[in-house]
Amino acid sequence: MFHPLPSIALLPISFIRFGLGDNGVIFVIVHAILWSVALNTHTGFRAGSPTLRRVGRNYGLSKTGYITRILIPGAFPRLLTGLKSGWAFAWRTLMAAKLVFGASSGSGGLGWVVYFERKNQLKIPDVFAACSR
Repeated sequence: MFHPLPSIALLPISFIRFGLGDNGVIFVIVHAILWSVALNTHTGFRAGSPTLRRVGRNYGLSKTGYITRILIPGAFPRLLTGLKSGWAFAWRTLMAAKLVFGASSGSGGLGWVVYFERKNQLKIPDVFAACSR
């Protein structure tokens, strides 16, 4: 239910619940990462080779051994894909959240730099680069 919801859409809810601090940003970033990593990991576990699963059962591996020696190595490519897309979602969400929270709180940060210091001075290349010299 929450996976199709963009993380940016949760900014007003985190603003109301957590205020302008870092907790709201962390909440939104966790939402951005969680679904990508969880769904890719689940898909990786489900797509594992049935032959390797049977071999693990025939060797009599414990549940911990079965997970660490059969499931995780088989799901590793999907897990890395989930981490890669989760990183992209998290970075995009961080930029948007810091832009909103930094500009609205007036406490500095990337939002303050982009919105007040660069936009008001008409330094358009610096707005896109978001550099704070």
